[in-house]
Amino acid sequence: MSYLVLLFSEMRDPLDLDSYTFLSFLALMAFATSLTGFVNTLFGRTKIRLKVMLIISALLFVIYYFNVPSAASLAFFYLSFVAFESFYLIVRAMIRREKSAFIVGGGVLVFFLFIVLVIIFIFLNKLNTIQISEEMGDDFIGYVLILIFISFPISISAYLGWQFASTNLSLVKQLDEVNRLSDINLKQEQEKQQILQDQNDLLEKQVDERTFELQKEKQKTENLLLNILPHEVAEELKENGSSEAKYYDEVSVLFTDFVNFTQSSEKMGAEKMLVELNECFTAFDMIMEKHGLEKIKTIGDAYLAVCGLPIKNENHAHQTVLVALDIINFIEERKKTHPEALDIRIGINSGSLIAGIVGVKKFAYDIWGDTVNTAARMEQNSEKGKINISESTYQLVKNKVHCEYRGKIHTKGKGEMDMYFAIETKNI
Repeated sequence: MSYLVLLFSEMRDPLDLDSYTFLSFLALMAFATSLTGFVNTLFGRTKIRLKVMLIISALLFVIYYFNVPSAASLAFFYLSFVAFESFYLIVRAMIRREKSAFIVGGGVLVFFLFIVLVIIFIFLNKLNTIQISEEMGDDFIGYVLILIFISFPISISAYLGWQFASTNLSLVKQLDEVNRLSDINLKQEQEKQQILQDQNDLLEKQVDERTFELQKEKQKTENLLLNILPHEVAEELKENGSSEAKYYDEVSVLFTDFVNFTQSSEKMGAEKMLVELNECFTAFDMIMEKHGLEKIKTIGDAYLAVCGLPIKNENHAHQTVLVALDIINFIEERKKTHPEALDIRIGINSGSLIAGIVGVKKFAYDIWGDTVNTAARMEQNSEKGKINISESTYQLVKNKVHCEYRGKIHTKGKGEMDMYFAIETKNI
């Protein structure tokens, strides 16, 4: 519009008047329509006024097609009405203390003021009260119009700059808030992860502790089971829940018994006698483990062991005699420091037997058969500090052990039996 004002001021060819007039009308209507749309969008409470103003604008274009002077006059009044409408809406928004109204309102109010002044000057000019061209110059109206039209876009630019700055500031604040919340969320997530990690570490530690305790208890149970049963039998019992009795055809059975145990108990007393038995049997256990014999049980002051089961051992008889010799040597050495130490006699027999678990509660690993009974008879017919062996054992160890033939000795339930004292091992 400002440019068209300049064109009108410099126009020399009357033929250009129609084109400039149409362009001016078009620019005026575009400006008025934009102004009412802008102000109503920002400060209008309803959209009805905007719709009415847009309809009027369209009607003016129709009127311009039929009657240009009427359309031009109506366009001027339309612009004036838009200016007053804008003034009203902006002042109302200022009263409501809307920040945008103060920014946009400055330019729009100046625009409105210039229009009022122009109307006054034109009115006075027609009344010949004042001659604008004489008083202000020929180009005054043009300059005023340019100022009018420039004031509005300047105010719009200021508003858009303020709106952009406000939006940008709001976005910056929102971004800061997002970052703050993100940091808080990250910190909370880290704390959560740390809590979960601590809980996980605690649970793992507790699991490790419980596992260690269970393994410890399991080891205790296994050790206790191995103290009762041979290793192979214990493993079979753990895997299957039961163990079948087995037949062994080549084993040697050892019986020991303390001489005059009852009389010695009365002299020493039950407590001292219990200590004596514990120390002796503990030493016997170590000797059995040294030579690979399996302890079966103790019966009062008697000690029963066997060699050749559950793992087969071809030297079962010789190993059993070695155990017996070590027991005799232990007793002899003990008597040197313990005058009250008990004397012992030992019996050994070799043959076949059956071994297995008896019962399901408080079960015990035991051996049965004539070989066991004969070994017991060998012990009963032995002498203090002697190792009495049967004919079957003698035949297995005669090349490795010095033996003394005792002749045929009557045995309860067995009749006459050949017996030998095992003296010492041979140097081969």
